[in-house]
Amino acid sequence: MENSNRKPGWIKRVWRWWRSPSRLALGTLLLIGFIGGIIFWGGFN
Repeated sequence: MENSNRKPGWIKRVWRWWRSPSRLALGTLLLIGFIGGIIFWGGFN
């Protein structure tokens, strides 16, 4: 029962942290870098 009550709070905290503009920009850069890295790595294999 504690887990089901804790999870939405955790998701809400992560969402609030992620929504700040600087973190959103950082997350976008990380996502683009991750996808670009996979494409680059796949090109050599």
